[in-house]
Amino acid sequence: EDVDVLARAGQDGRLGVRADISSHNGAFREIVEGINRTLDSVVAPLKGAAAVLQATADKDLTREVTGDYKGDFAELKGDINRLVSAIHEALYQVAEAVAQVNAGGDQIADASQSLSQGATEQAASLEEISSSMTEISSQITTNDENAGAASKLSNRARAAARNGAEDMV
Repeated sequence: EDVDVLARAGQDGRLGVRADISSHNGAFREIVEGINRTLDSVVAPLKGAAAVLQATADKDLTREVTGDYKGDFAELKGDINRLVSAIHEALYQVAEAVAQVNAGGDQIADASQSLSQGATEQAASLEEISSSMTEISSQITTNDENAGAASKLSNRARAAARNGAEDMV
């Protein structure tokens, strides 16, 4: 009956179930005791693996499966530890990439700020140049008017000098 209970419990995934060996004698006691030890040797690595997987799910990538396991359990231990290490490495690489993207974003922001400042300074310079051009244009108009007035005055002076010279002759 105990062997059937242990077999059904194992098939149902209830690996914590054990048979009471005190109610058995002789070879049958040894068989039940052997099944209990077998279940113990299966449960310990599975609990260790489950603890590490739970820690990994909780974002703790510092845990490893420990214990001196043999055969398939040693392979399972190595596979889980490599998996956690690979996840840790992948996340580290993602963090580095994010840091590089942030640094690139900062450089772009700095360049944009410098470009904006340069554009503002150029706009101010263009405004000064435009103001100077307006002033020069005004000076040219004034000079043109003054040159016209000087030309008229010169023509009158020439006429007066000619008239004065004729009167003297």
